[in-house]
Amino acid sequence: MLAALLLIGTVHAATLPEPVARLMQAAKIPESAAGIVVLRGDTVLLSHNAQQPMQPASTMKLFTTLTALDTLGPVFRGRTELRSSAPVVQGVLQGDLIVRGGADADFNEDVLIHMLQALRNQGITTIQGDVILDRTLFQPARLDLGQPPFDEYPWAYYNVIPDALLVNTNLLKLELRSVAGQLSIITIPELDNVTVRSDLRPVAAGCAQWEQGWRTPDFVRSGDRIDVVLHGSFPRDCTRTVNINVLDPHDYLARLLRATWRRLGGAISGTVREASAPAWPSTAPASAPPITASVGPQAAQTTSSTTAGAVSQSASAVATGTVSPGASPATAGAVSQGASAATAGAVSPGASPATAGAMSQSASAATAGAMSQNASPATAGTMPQGASPATAGTVSPGAPPATAGAAAAGAGRSASAGTAPASAETPQTGSASAAEAPVPTRLLAEHVSRALPEVLRDINKNSDNTLARTIFLSLGSLAADPLLGSRPLPPDGLNLTSSARAEAVIRAWLQQHRIDSAGLVLDNGSGLSRSERATAAQLAGVLQAGLHSNWMPEFLSSLPIAATDGTMRRRLQDSPAATRARIKTGSLNGVIAIAGYVQDANNQPLVVVAMLNDPHVAGGAGRAVLDALIDWAARQ
Repeated sequence: MLAALLLIGTVHAATLPEPVARLMQAAKIPESAAGIVVLRGDTVLLSHNAQQPMQPASTMKLFTTLTALDTLGPVFRGRTELRSSAPVVQGVLQGDLIVRGGADADFNEDVLIHMLQALRNQGITTIQGDVILDRTLFQPARLDLGQPPFDEYPWAYYNVIPDALLVNTNLLKLELRSVAGQLSIITIPELDNVTVRSDLRPVAAGCAQWEQGWRTPDFVRSGDRIDVVLHGSFPRDCTRTVNINVLDPHDYLARLLRATWRRLGGAISGTVREASAPAWPSTAPASAPPITASVGPQAAQTTSSTTAGAVSQSASAVATGTVSPGASPATAGAVSQGASAATAGAVSPGASPATAGAMSQSASAATAGAMSQNASPATAGTMPQGASPATAGTVSPGAPPATAGAAAAGAGRSASAGTAPASAETPQTGSASAAEAPVPTRLLAEHVSRALPEVLRDINKNSDNTLARTIFLSLGSLAADPLLGSRPLPPDGLNLTSSARAEAVIRAWLQQHRIDSAGLVLDNGSGLSRSERATAAQLAGVLQAGLHSNWMPEFLSSLPIAATDGTMRRRLQDSPAATRARIKTGSLNGVIAIAGYVQDANNQPLVVVAMLNDPHVAGGAGRAVLDALIDWAARQ
């Protein structure tokens, strides 16, 4: 319906507004490079190349986030679990410990500390076996393996490719301080047998330009030791914080877990290795009652040790290892820079990349979450905001939620290539070992992420690519569960990848809302792709559906507000659109886009979509065109 409406509208509303046309002409951006739609209800105010597939950059996140909100619902949460089938005898867990990843958007060092502390609170001091990292929820388990770098900044936050057990966004936080030509480096978090050394040359340069001398870091492996090496130059008398993605995810989590468990007084007799097949059962035996510890600011519900699925409301927070809402990140080992979700990601388009966090698409790379592809990436990325509310007690996976509160992370899912690369600490090959066979396990500790609407705020306001990709893959892997937050989808019998299943979910949602998907190309659902395509009409259809969604308030609250927060914080400050436009932004090299809602002069919501695909959008010229369009819409 919308597509037909826009085709008619092109006859009557194809002339671009004068301020928009003038700025495009001045920047030498041809009108053929623009796809624009402005709607008031079902009335077309402007339609220009509405049906032309174009690169949408991060406005593609709207397909992912609204589909997720409508499909998974506002109570959806990802999960992380510690499980085992082994008994505990005199403080010794006599077998393997499984760390099961469930697309937990908030899994960070702080969470891991409290989950392991929950084991210590249960009297466990020694793991008499291996620690098995189970990230097989997503298929394949490691999408990053074999992927060529997207750009020349593979170490930058916005390039992190998620898996189901991603911790700390795989980032090392480096605090660099140069005094009198001497450079000191503080590394957070502490990783077992990982050190950072510098080949940075001291130079006489302004601290604000420090990133100009930065070069891609790498690492050197020697036995069990890893040395991360920094290259390039660094100004004298300068202090900066840099977040880098350089270690293999297996190395990162394995070494973080070993260091943390040792710091808590624990010991591991075996190794830390990857699961090469799902390490979960379909039922729990009566002889192995669940012992549950929840972590998270609202975690007070634990599973009864005698009745599977029974939820105790009076469980002691101390005994269960519950995280206090006011726990200090400094003492808990959180890697967060401490920025709130509302402000972390709001930076000037030309700001220096010194501050970590989520980021504007047109800003320099380090202040607010996901980064611009044409921005400097040196310091992007904070850990997820805050600990998340934990949900009700969990029992062995596979049991019906109504009777046992199933916590399955994909019971019956086929084996995957969830193995570490050859360079990782403990490379895995071959089939699953006996320890990884689907034997019954019990839940020892759990963490659940913030509810989906809160995660979507980070995705859309801060344009967080890694979180967007996590939610996209979750669409193909998980269903919402009112008790647990989420549960795995049953196998489809076709051995489809999680990405393929996610794409099918989005296309089904589009069909349900009568949005023509012709020309739509989905890759990873974040817009950080050179292959993804969408039309202005399709984006307008998504936004119209958002206005009629049951979760419209949650969706709108995830979008950046002009002149206020997120990637729109520094834009349109002197326009009538200031505080009255909620706009998702996007940019890649040669691409800039907007999609969202603008209040017109009569306080009526307009749907506004625009994409420019042309090299001349660089240097702020494209952004000026799009800001002029938003300003024009606000004056209608």
